[in-house]
Amino acid sequence: MAKQTLTDRLARLDAVAADPSAPDAQRQLRAAIGSKTSHVIARAAEIVAEAELTTFEPVLAERLLALLDAPAAADKGCKAKTALAKALYHLGHAGEEVFLRGIRLVQLEPVWGGQEDVAAELRCQCALALVRMNYPAVMAELADLLADAQWPARLGAVDAIVYRGHDDAVPLLRYKVHVGDDEPQVVQACLAGLLSLQANQQIGFVSSLLDDPRDALPEAAALALGESRRPEALDLLKNWLERIIEPSLRETALLAIAMLRSDEAIAFLLGELANAPVSVAPSVLTSLAIYRDNPAVAERVWRIVRDRHDATLAAACAAAFGEQT
Repeated sequence: MAKQTLTDRLARLDAVAADPSAPDAQRQLRAAIGSKTSHVIARAAEIVAEAELTTFEPVLAERLLALLDAPAAADKGCKAKTALAKALYHLGHAGEEVFLRGIRLVQLEPVWGGQEDVAAELRCQCALALVRMNYPAVMAELADLLADAQWPARLGAVDAIVYRGHDDAVPLLRYKVHVGDDEPQVVQACLAGLLSLQANQQIGFVSSLLDDPRDALPEAAALALGESRRPEALDLLKNWLERIIEPSLRETALLAIAMLRSDEAIAFLLGELANAPVSVAPSVLTSLAIYRDNPAVAERVWRIVRDRHDATLAAACAAAFGEQT
């Protein structure tokens, strides 16, 4: 009998997914989870999670612990371990040992010019699991993850902190904002998290950063305010728009206002589109483009552009909203 290729083995698992509760299907899933091939293990774990086969919890946990003990070569790219951790999280596994080991795993693999840590996603998934199970010392683990060498792991730490939903995380998030991060997304996530946890108390702090001289902070603060969809954020962003000159920051302010997705924000942007100089109006169109799938807004935008009788603006509108039908 010819040896099965990886494609064949994955195809068999896809067939199992059609009825994963069948006795033979479960036998095949157990065999796949015990496989030495990362892609096969990962696909089996995904099927178990999708089918919510809770009886597989011990099998998944045992396999994940075994891979955590194994050399990196046993799971290149950390694909299997990550999928197993996701499946255990989805099934509500409450064994802290496996997630504590996962959140602390660093897996270095060779890349051109050096080494790369491929376990960041695993650490993030284990962080969420520890939060979900209310692990008593979870904030210490999340603080360590917030200082991780990999920015996706730091971003995952912020997500887990916000997911936890406790006000006691506010000082840690504010501290991270003050010390900064090489990746702007991390700081923006911290600011958005502050507004999610304590909107009334933290909106003043976030808005104060609109005029901060440090690079990227004003932009991060504006986008966090837009993401919050707080009604009071509109006036804060409009006032900021009036006092900034730099074109890139003006574009950020307009986008943040559009992100509020309120009738008042849309009305303000439409007014800007109608009255702004032709050199500035395309930036307004770009911000309004997040509503391109909203027929009512799109029609109002096109009506304003037609009334301005400017070919350049019409071309910009076509680029942002598609050709008018």
